[in-house]
Amino acid sequence: MKKVMLTLLVLGSFIFSVRSESKKSVCKITITVTDSEEGKIQLRKMNMGNLDTLEFKGGKLSHEYEMEEPMPMYISDMDGHYQVFFADPKSYIKLNIELKSGLKVTLLEGSKSNEIFRQLISKQEPVQQAAQQISQQYQNPKANKDSIANVI
Repeated sequence: MKKVMLTLLVLGSFIFSVRSESKKSVCKITITVTDSEEGKIQLRKMNMGNLDTLEFKGGKLSHEYEMEEPMPMYISDMDGHYQVFFADPKSYIKLNIELKSGLKVTLLEGSKSNEIFRQLISKQEPVQQAAQQISQQYQNPKANKDSIANVI
């Protein structure tokens, strides 16, 4: 739960820090499914309620979104496996995915905001590992050197 809240806080901060002052423009997303010839996936802008269910044939599909600023999006398979990424206005995003063993994004190119987000996540990893170690230590308390049991 803490990890989810921290991620949402980071996402919110990130969105405000990379805001652009441009008018609405198109972001084109091209998806290649490397292990399936046809099927369905879902795309969604996280700040909008609309979920787009898209069919792909020949392992490929393209979709366009209008946007004014970078925004988080997610891609999901029909079983509910998903991946969050960031899309930018005036960008051409190329996604390669695998679907057979749960959704796996193998390539994501064309989004400067997503690159910044990934750098942020990689820098955050050591802090999360340290926090997890501290949490584990608190779950297994040991006698304090100065505890009353040791003094008596």
